[in-house]
Amino acid sequence: MNSQLDLSWSQTKESADRIFAQNTGKYLSDIEMKVLLGSWEGKSYEKIAKSYGYSAEYLNIDVGKKLWHKLSEALGEKITKKNFKEALRRFASPELRQFFNTNPPSKTLNATTNLQFPEG
Repeated sequence: MNSQLDLSWSQTKESADRIFAQNTGKYLSDIEMKVLLGSWEGKSYEKIAKSYGYSAEYLNIDVGKKLWHKLSEALGEKITKKNFKEALRRFASPELRQFFNTNPPSKTLNATTNLQFPEG
């Protein structure tokens, strides 16, 4: 892949947070962000777990699977730990962002939705 098309971590984080906010009214939790970062860095659940003091099983089943499922629903395609970078790269492209801005997903926030801000 052309390195100019690769997303930086900050672009990846921003895209994922925007997708979550638009579709759920919430931002990524701290632990979801840690799994996303570890996955972005190419780490296994075991390595992510060691870094943050969690069990690999918890990160895989309770956090990771739910994270990929939420992204799948929001983007309308199957998202996994292995393909999320490409999906977020597509979402971050100006053309696709414009499409989402003019054709929001069905679960897009409305004026009565209360956003929950991340803690900390």
